[in-house]
Amino acid sequence: TIHYGNAFNYCLSIGFLAYPYRYKSYKDVNINLYAEFYGKDYQAAKIYSDGQVIPVSGAPTLDGGNYVEARPAIQFIFKSNFRVDLCYGMKMIGRSYVNTYPLYMFNIQYYFFPKIKKYAYDQA
Repeated sequence: TIHYGNAFNYCLSIGFLAYPYRYKSYKDVNINLYAEFYGKDYQAAKIYSDGQVIPVSGAPTLDGGNYVEARPAIQFIFKSNFRVDLCYGMKMIGRSYVNTYPLYMFNIQYYFFPKIKKYAYDQA
């Protein structure tokens, strides 16, 4: 049996509105420059057989460690609900055994905003 250690994931995102300088309406296209930093600290996995811990060597994916990735990106938002991101990921500290570098990402998101029926008491 494999018992994976505990892990702690974290993320920091910072951004800058590049265009437009001032909004005129929600239909304005806006362009953002931003960076995300993803990190993970994780403990080593332990392998058990008949209740005994089996030592494992030469398997770095089972070792404990940490990593931090930087992902600078450009983001386009259309009509306040359609988002397109173009991102480049690279390692800063350590190594992720899930991601290979460089990491290229293309993200599309669409947000649905339900229409809320106005009631008489909403108008007061």
